[in-house]
Amino acid sequence: MNDWFVRTLNEFPSLSVLERKVETICAAILEEHGNVTERYVEPEDRREFSLSPPGNCFEELILARVKQEEELLPSIEPLPANYTPGESGNAGRPEALATFLNESQSRRDEYLRVAGAQNSIDQQEGEDEQRQQAASSQIPIQMLVS
Repeated sequence: MNDWFVRTLNEFPSLSVLERKVETICAAILEEHGNVTERYVEPEDRREFSLSPPGNCFEELILARVKQEEELLPSIEPLPANYTPGESGNAGRPEALATFLNESQSRRDEYLRVAGAQNSIDQQEGEDEQRQQAASSQIPIQMLVS
C-alpha cells in the first residue's frame, strides 16, 4: 500500500502541489497578520491531538484568502469544439495541457495493465498449486500407518 501511495504521489503530484499552495497561503497570512492578538500558539506536545476550535481566526483567514484567490481565477470551462490554439495569447498552454493529460493517462493505463498482468500471474500460480494438490492421488504416510 505504501509503495502504491508513493508511486501515486510521484505520478500525480496534486497532493504536493496542494501542500505547497497551503504553505504559501499560510506564509502570506502570517506575514500580513503576524501579530494578531487572537492568535494562539499551541504547545508542541498537544498539536497532534487537538482540533481547532470553531471560529478559529487563523482558519478564517486561510478560508478568506482561498476564497479571494478563487475569485481572481477564471472559471474552468471546457474548450469549445472549434477552438484553435492560435486564437489566444496562451497558444501553447492548451496543447501542453492536452499533452500532459495524454501522457498521464497513458502512464496510468500502463501501470494498470502491468498490475493486472501481475495479478493474473499470481492467480494462475495459485490455480496451478491447487490443481497439483488435487491431482495427487498419493495417500499421506500417516494415514497408512494408523
